[in-house]
Amino acid sequence: EMLLKYGAATASAGVQDDHIAVVNSKKEKSSSNCDNPFDDILYGIPISLSKIHRLADLLSVYRQEENFSKVVVHILIDHSSQIDFVKQFFDLAKIQKNQASPLTSFSVFLKLDTGYHRAGISCDERGLELAMEILKSPFLVLKGFYSHCGQSYDVNTPNKREEIASSDVSTMMNFVRQFKKRAKNSDSSFLPSLSCSVGSTPSLFTALPHTFELQNLEIHPGNYTMYDRQQLWTGVCDDVSKVSGRVLSRVIGHYEDRNTILIDAGATALTKETTPQGGYGAIDGFPDLECFAMSQEVTRVRPKDQNARFPFEELPIGSMINILPNHSCLAAACFDQYYIIDDNSSKFLPNEIVVDEWEVWQGW
Repeated sequence: EMLLKYGAATASAGVQDDHIAVVNSKKEKSSSNCDNPFDDILYGIPISLSKIHRLADLLSVYRQEENFSKVVVHILIDHSSQIDFVKQFFDLAKIQKNQASPLTSFSVFLKLDTGYHRAGISCDERGLELAMEILKSPFLVLKGFYSHCGQSYDVNTPNKREEIASSDVSTMMNFVRQFKKRAKNSDSSFLPSLSCSVGSTPSLFTALPHTFELQNLEIHPGNYTMYDRQQLWTGVCDDVSKVSGRVLSRVIGHYEDRNTILIDAGATALTKETTPQGGYGAIDGFPDLECFAMSQEVTRVRPKDQNARFPFEELPIGSMINILPNHSCLAAACFDQYYIIDDNSSKFLPNEIVVDEWEVWQGW
């Protein structure tokens, strides 16, 4: 089971007045029985043709339901071929008039690479040319610019975090300035409304005064809502009690001859994501133990000091344990339901009362 301390959330969201925005990398299924709180959704990975069709179908359903009628879904573009995909979609919609989409355009964030080198076009002439291509497309509306400061996960000192966060923001700022100069000869009335979306969980905690020179600034630290072992290592989470998303598991085997136990949470509950501390997760309250080997459904646990005896008496077969995941985003994605506890002690005790259950919208 996935256990969350009350107040945690599972997405990167921003609230302004009655407007709630979220970044998500899944295309959720629509349900007329669900009161959707998010009316501004960014599909957070570069778009492909098949997903354009699926997003269009989703938006068509939204338009027909009162709770969803005002939902806006933005797409990410970081290559000119994705502009062609959008054109192909609308060309096909014209041919198939009986199935024509009610959409006339897609809202777009240009995905920029400010140093992480995972996705995004470079913040140079290539990026500027792609931004101008988006402007010229009759099927696209440029909403803003988006970068993810993922390289901040690789450092664990304040100085390094500040250096990376500063580079992320300054690179974005320089690009925006150049783009505004390039776009001033076109209809530039939209320029003041462009959003600049930057950051990550570690870089959120770096005070950068010049950050606020960016108009319509968004900072998207998705992981801070739950934290995990990775964030304990980076130092932005300073105590185990602040990791609010845990995986609840049970001891299902004792093996005295091998000085190990077996628990019933494996890769399908925790994934095989690693962290600098090592192991596939950590059992809360037992810092001297390590989850050293994992299979699909189970994990083996032993003392970090292999000369030490395992404390079998403290973890009898059938006992429940809570595990700090290495990466809470990945672990949370393994479950279709979250159990919410109002844990004032921050100890995640087995007798905590479940105050709510959250069903997860899933689907790619």
